[in-house]
Amino acid sequence: MYGTVKTPPAIKPTTGRAAAMTDDEYAAWREEQTTGALSVLGYAAGTAFHLAANPHLIDVFRLYAAQFSHYNLRNKLRLFGQDPRATRVQGDKWWLREGRQVVEGAAPLWVDALYTGKRTKEVTDKRTGETEQVEAQYRAVVPQQVYDITQTVPVPDTKGRGCMVCTTPAGEPCPPYCGIYLSERGRIPSRMQVLLEIFDVLKEYGGVDVEGTLAQLGPDAYEEGDQVDGTTLELIKVTMSNGRKTTRRVHVTGPDDKGRIRYAVLKVGVFWISLDELAYDQNRRGTSVRVQYGDDPEPGDEHRWAMNHGEKARPYAPVINGVTLAGYGVANADEADDPGFWVSVGRPGRYGTGRVPDKTEKAARQIVAQLVKLWRERPDLDKVRAAHDRFHAPHRLANHEHEAEKMRALAEEYGAKLLDAQEKAAAQRALLAAEKAAEDDENAAAAV
Repeated sequence: MYGTVKTPPAIKPTTGRAAAMTDDEYAAWREEQTTGALSVLGYAAGTAFHLAANPHLIDVFRLYAAQFSHYNLRNKLRLFGQDPRATRVQGDKWWLREGRQVVEGAAPLWVDALYTGKRTKEVTDKRTGETEQVEAQYRAVVPQQVYDITQTVPVPDTKGRGCMVCTTPAGEPCPPYCGIYLSERGRIPSRMQVLLEIFDVLKEYGGVDVEGTLAQLGPDAYEEGDQVDGTTLELIKVTMSNGRKTTRRVHVTGPDDKGRIRYAVLKVGVFWISLDELAYDQNRRGTSVRVQYGDDPEPGDEHRWAMNHGEKARPYAPVINGVTLAGYGVANADEADDPGFWVSVGRPGRYGTGRVPDKTEKAARQIVAQLVKLWRERPDLDKVRAAHDRFHAPHRLANHEHEAEKMRALAEEYGAKLLDAQEKAAAQRALLAAEKAAEDDENAAAAV
C-alpha cells in the first residue's frame, strides 16, 4: 500500500464521539474507517500511477474533474479510480437536503473530508498542579462515504411529490434523461495542475516527468478558464410561515426550445422564467419577463386550459406557506433589486387566479426576485433571447402578415373613398367656379 494509513486506535477513546459508542459500535465504526482510509489512499495512488503510465487519459480526467468543483484534485483522483462514470457526488445528508436519499445497499465511494469538532482534555496548571477538564476544538482529515446521484432516489416533499426535475414519484429511480443526472458546470483544471498533483502523490516513488509528459501530450484543446457545460445549482433565501429565514437549493436547467429557464426550488416548487412574449418589442432591452408557476401540463391533459388560465394549479406548482400558486406573473427584471419589486401572485380560482394571503404574496415575490436576478445575470442571456425569438417568430410573422393584410384592405378601401371624395370635391369645385364665372359675366354686362 502506498503511504501511511491513519486508522482509529484499537482501544476505544474515553473522550469525543467515540466515547458514546458501545464496544460493538466502535469496532464496526473502526473497521469502516480503516476500510475508508485504505480506499482513499489506495485509489489516489492507483489513479495517479494509471494516468502517469497513460498520459492520453489526462485530458479525459480533466473533463471528469471539472464536474466536482467542491472537491480538491486529490479527491478527484480518488473518485476517478472508484467510479469514472460518476457525475454528481455528495454525502447522504447532503442528498437529503437535496430532496433525495441513498438507496439501500448502495456501495459508497470514499474521499477525504475535513472534520471539525470538540473534545474534552485534561489540562494541568503548572503553578498549582491542579487539573481541570477543558473543552477544545480540533480539526482532522477523515475518510468520508459519498454517493453518486445515480445511487439516489427522490424523497416526498410536503405535498408527497417526488423529483422536481423530471416529476418521477418519490422512491422510484429517475429515468436516464432526468436533468438531475446532469453534471455541474465547472472549470477544467490545467494539464500542469493535474501533473503536479500526480507528482505529489507519487513523489515517494520517483514522481513523474512533468515537462516530458506535457511535451508528449502536444497542443492543449482547452484554454485557461474553459468550463464543462452542465447544470447550475444556486441558493436563495426563503421566509418561512413563522417568519424564520432559511435557504433553499435551486436546480437550474435550460434554456428549452422556447428560450425558457426552469428553476426547481427544492421543497417549494417549479418556476419558469422567460421573456414576456406579449411585449417582445420592449424585450430588445430585456426588461419584461414572464414567470410561470409550475410545469407545463401534458398536451392531452383535460385541465390544460384551466391550468393555463389559473383556475387549476400546474404540475409541481410552488407551495408557499401551504398555499399552492397558479397562473403566471409578469415582472420588470431591472427592478429585481428594488425592495418594491412586484410580480402578480395568485392561487387557483373560479374564474382565473385568486388572491393569496399577504405573507404568502410577500414570500413569493421575495423568491421570484432572486430567481429573476439569477436569470438576468446569466452569461448566455443573448442565446436565451435568440431562442425565445426563434420560437415565437412563426406566429409573430403570421400576426404581422395578418395585420398587414388588414392594413392593405383598409388602404384599398380608404383609397377608393379618397378617390370618390376627391371626385365629388372636384365636381363641387367646378360648380362653384361656373357660378362664379356666370356672376362675373353678369357684373361685366351691367357695367357696360
